[in-house]
Amino acid sequence: QRRRPLVRARAALVVATGLAPTPGWWDAELVAESETPAGDGTLTYAFRVAEPGAPTPTAPPPARELTAAVFLSSQSLEGVRRIVVLGATNSRAIRR
Repeated sequence: QRRRPLVRARAALVVATGLAPTPGWWDAELVAESETPAGDGTLTYAFRVAEPGAPTPTAPPPARELTAAVFLSSQSLEGVRRIVVLGATNSRAIRR
């Protein structure tokens, strides 16, 4: 079996989708917890959204989905071994 050489990503696009409690939430973004990775090589982002200005009626899940993304250049990925996205009730991580 042939082994393939390890290739490091030159850039990355981190995409996260969340489910708001009601429609009307907006301005989804991934906010970096720090400018550089932690000592263990972890880069952490918080999934943040803005609340609606007024109460809104309920709606099915597809109407409440919000998506945010952040582009990471090869320079941003220097020393990164893991990327974590923190949500309001859970988190997801991926290793490089």
